[in-house]
Amino acid sequence: MSKYYKTIAGGTVWYDGRITLDGMQIFNPSVAQLEAAGYVEYIEPVPAEPTERELFERQALAEREAHFAQARVLREELAQEDYKVIKCMEAYLTGVELPYDIGTLSAERNAKRVRINELEAYEMPVWVEPESDGEVAKDE
Repeated sequence: MSKYYKTIAGGTVWYDGRITLDGMQIFNPSVAQLEAAGYVEYIEPVPAEPTERELFERQALAEREAHFAQARVLREELAQEDYKVIKCMEAYLTGVELPYDIGTLSAERNAKRVRINELEAYEMPVWVEPESDGEVAKDE
């Protein structure tokens, strides 16, 4: 069933399954009874088409979120690999052979840190109003 409402003293009252009509309470009234009690059908407004600027801003926010999401993934990867650094440190301190190639491990981790910094330095593009051609429309 559609939504119905009426305005009383500047406020909106929504139909909730019962109405008062001619001093009587009516449950599950017909459309004619709703209209007789002053209720009107609520018609959902059609959303306006987004402007070019709104589309631009949505795209810019999506790109920004993608950059930060990628940085979060890389940070998680670093955190999950911390144990490798600890194992290498323990092996080094105890004089045991290193379980991982520390040069490769360090290079990979530094590359991830550099990429995180690049992603977090992302600057959102700024909307620039299109310039008019300078001509003023003439009435003919």
